[in-house]
Amino acid sequence: MWYNSKYWPLEWPKSKPFADALGSTFKEVTRMGNSSSFQVKERVSRAFDIIDGPNRYALFEACLHAAANDPVIVPVTFDVVEGYDAPPSEPGAWAMLLKCNSFRVLGIENEDGSGESWNIHGYCQSAAFGQLQDCKFEAYYNSKRRKGSIRFRRN
Repeated sequence: MWYNSKYWPLEWPKSKPFADALGSTFKEVTRMGNSSSFQVKERVSRAFDIIDGPNRYALFEACLHAAANDPVIVPVTFDVVEGYDAPPSEPGAWAMLLKCNSFRVLGIENEDGSGESWNIHGYCQSAAFGQLQDCKFEAYYNSKRRKGSIRFRRN
């Protein structure tokens, strides 16, 4: 079976990238009270998982040059998972990467004092809302495991 019995017949949790891959509409429908009227609102932010990224040195160097407005550009890339072709718990499930580039890291904050976990923010180009466009991002990133989560917000 392709489904996980823990979630069946319910939907997959919204925090899982697989749920976004299945029903990836960029509009959110909200029911108004007990009536039959609905309100459609556009999503302002979307969250994804990071499965690979830069080491700690590259991260700090990118922040240093971006904050100083240096002409030197340090390329920083994160592999961001948009979804999977099967449930992630299945063996052989392939991750579908979200197209995002031109990360400009403007701030890094130590998350827990370990020297390995960081809260990062800045700007990038992302296809999180359909087409490639400029976005703000906030991320939690562990530079030792090179994994984390990222949230894109429209400008």
